[in-house]
Amino acid sequence: MGFKFEAIKAYLIDHGLDASLAETMHAIYATRRIGKSTFANFLIVFTETEVLIISITLLGKLGDIIAKFPEETIKSYQFKKRLFIGYKLRLFLTDGKEIDFNVNKILIGAGWHNTELQSILETNYYNKNN
Repeated sequence: MGFKFEAIKAYLIDHGLDASLAETMHAIYATRRIGKSTFANFLIVFTETEVLIISITLLGKLGDIIAKFPEETIKSYQFKKRLFIGYKLRLFLTDGKEIDFNVNKILIGAGWHNTELQSILETNYYNKNN
């Protein structure tokens, strides 16, 4: 599951994201439980205007953009520290839905992941006052 950060930017531009947003975005790997012992892998991309959820194939390639959440549909997001493995990311949407992902602190084969995670933790993208 290791690909270059530049490949993510190229993918986003190829899929219609404005080049200036692609230059300022932050992306992290995440997993989500989809069965009793089965997990799906995703790339979560934070831009100034939206969050994109991109599937990652079994071969570790970028798949489809499976969800787009424009800024106005995101109430807030929260990273909750978990013992040893990293964080639980929870997206709170304005329609009341909550979406959870697991995010590791470090990912072998993707050295950029830790830097990107730190940038997202330090940036307050969409958190609105309740």
